[in-house]
Amino acid sequence: MSYGAGDPYRFGRSLAQTIADEHGTDSGSFIRRLILTSDVDPHDVVRWTGAIAAIARDAAFSGWEAEASLVPPDPADVAAAVRSLAHGYVEHLLDLDGPRVIVVDDLHWLDPSSAGIFEELVEVARSRPLIALVGSRPSGPVHPALERADVVRVSVESAVSIARTALHAEVIVAQRPLPAQPKRPYGHHHGHDHGHFG
Repeated sequence: MSYGAGDPYRFGRSLAQTIADEHGTDSGSFIRRLILTSDVDPHDVVRWTGAIAAIARDAAFSGWEAEASLVPPDPADVAAAVRSLAHGYVEHLLDLDGPRVIVVDDLHWLDPSSAGIFEELVEVARSRPLIALVGSRPSGPVHPALERADVVRVSVESAVSIARTALHAEVIVAQRPLPAQPKRPYGHHHGHDHGHFG
């Protein structure tokens, strides 16, 4: 999520694309197959389609122009629809793929438009087989979703151990090549600090 606080729905779009990549498709096709199906409540399909069209409009990506009329006119209704979409997406993903660990690094760069998406991810983790490992600067503020009694702070090493145990997996890290990072001042160590993990 680094340096993405100004990009509309950056966290939500990045999460959706990463999961679609795991399934060998694009995020639009995957979400249509995952939650915009005949077995989902038609009211939810309309609401979620409107939320996706709103995200597409605000983030300037194509593929949802035909659904633009489903975007709620009130921004508060858009935010509620996006939250509902995020909750439904994660629930259906867990139904499809089973237990999962989602790693969110650099939470301090969370874009405001994705805050509800992140909060729904944390909410689903309370009752489903989902672990959300969240990294943030140790000196920064803690996101309100992580200031709950059921959120535990652990070191990076403990977080990896917990994830491996929870998934009974030998390898839990799948990553894309990282883009080149700007040079940081001497003494700045970004990769292995013991920031906020929840």
